[in-house]
Amino acid sequence: MADAIIFQILGLAYSAIGLGMLANPRFYEAMIKKMIVDEAVLFLTGLLVLAIGCLLVVYHNIWTGGWTMIITIFGWLALLKGLMVVVLPEESIKFYNSIKISKGQLGVYGMIVSILGVAFVYLGYFIL
Repeated sequence: MADAIIFQILGLAYSAIGLGMLANPRFYEAMIKKMIVDEAVLFLTGLLVLAIGCLLVVYHNIWTGGWTMIITIFGWLALLKGLMVVVLPEESIKFYNSIKISKGQLGVYGMIVSILGVAFVYLGYFIL
């Protein structure tokens, strides 16, 4: 898979999620709280993140520098997060419960995710 396509996919997904967090902070706050309580949803989310991380690491494990190394870093982070949730679910729940997310913080996270998304879209469509 070409680097540009990966950046396009990640960029569009991050942009949509970030804008959703900014537009509907109460919905995302409630969703995150429910996700932490429901072990099955947390486990399935962990499997999805693990699968995405595995795909990125297997098909794009490139440490040569430049913009494309961002894909590898995100792949390894996803792989490690997915492994943590699947292998150590109780510790993951404790960790997520220790993070208190308020509506104001969600706005900051939404802004960060949106900026990442726009940057990835720019890289995918205009740079690479």
